[in-house]
Amino acid sequence: MTLLDVYQAIPDEPVFGLHSSEPNPECCVGCNIQPVLTHVYDRATEALRKSLAQTSVADVLRDTLALFPSDAIPHVALRN
Repeated sequence: MTLLDVYQAIPDEPVFGLHSSEPNPECCVGCNIQPVLTHVYDRATEALRKSLAQTSVADVLRDTLALFPSDAIPHVALRN
């Protein structure tokens, strides 16, 4: 099971959100900021998903247990 599987199992919330109030349409930045940020956020979210797909829950457990001395935790066989 990958971290992407875990991520997809939770309710679908955007990783990044836009401000809840509408920007001023007469502002040279405000009138175009939301579509631009949406594009940036979509690319960032896709990069996050690709990264999560490359790491399994077993990888996280293995790396976590590696931080402790081997005699401090019981031996557990991990499968990928």
